[in-house]
Amino acid sequence: DSLHGQTKELGLNPSDYFCVSVFKIKAGQDLQTLELNIHRLVSFIKKSFPNLNLLVYGFHNKVNLLISTPHLSEHEMIAEKLENLMKKWKQNGGEAFSVGIGSTYRGIENIATSFDEAQKALEYLINRNEPAIIHYEKIGINRLFVHQQPQEIDFFLEETLAPLESDKDNNELEETLVSYI
Repeated sequence: DSLHGQTKELGLNPSDYFCVSVFKIKAGQDLQTLELNIHRLVSFIKKSFPNLNLLVYGFHNKVNLLISTPHLSEHEMIAEKLENLMKKWKQNGGEAFSVGIGSTYRGIENIATSFDEAQKALEYLINRNEPAIIHYEKIGINRLFVHQQPQEIDFFLEETLAPLESDKDNNELEETLVSYI
């Protein structure tokens, strides 16, 4: 009940569809410059989504964006709008950033799930040092490896699959396993 009340105070409908996106600006700037860039990014996001009901705030080197819509179909274009936002941000001299997008769910009780997915999608990009935008659902099997460093995955694959290379009779099995992984 209290959660529903707080949601309404923020101007959101508790039974709408919700999606969380988490932006991360590359660290390595002095704190004042970083805060300025986060503030600029928050303003830029608000201006880029004038017709959507959203909640956006920045903290340290991240910006969290919660988008709420009454219809699921409105969420389909969010990734595209974020891509356009990223292009315009770069054209205006903004710092590089990565964005993880969580799945869209109905009801406020699922916001935490969408947020966790957005965080995992963002970690996936950060581990690959990619300033890009990715939806959690697009990660596929890599969801299993999100918390692993790429070097650890490479080492595991080498360690696990190397014995197969010496066995000439298992060529088909090796190709299947490499394709799967």
